[in-house]
Amino acid sequence: VVCDKVRTGNKIVVSIKEGVVAGRNLVIIDDLIHSGSTLMDCANKLRKAGAASVGIWATHSVMENKGWERIEQAGFSFVWTTNSCPSTAA
Repeated sequence: VVCDKVRTGNKIVVSIKEGVVAGRNLVIIDDLIHSGSTLMDCANKLRKAGAASVGIWATHSVMENKGWERIEQAGFSFVWTTNSCPSTAA
């Protein structure tokens, strides 16, 4: 499954570009988590398209503006991340 993110000014639009979502356990792979908003938008689109579960794997986790709290409450099946930015990742 391929999702797409397009920025227009301050607005971000996430869409499913291709792939079969229904009934699948999916992992969103991302390079950087700032606030988690884009991940949550993507997960909501995937769930509405019938995903059985959605998890996250990200390289860097900044988690600004209480991003971790929002992600924790967003219903992801798991969150895997590295501490490759040790001064910002907790």
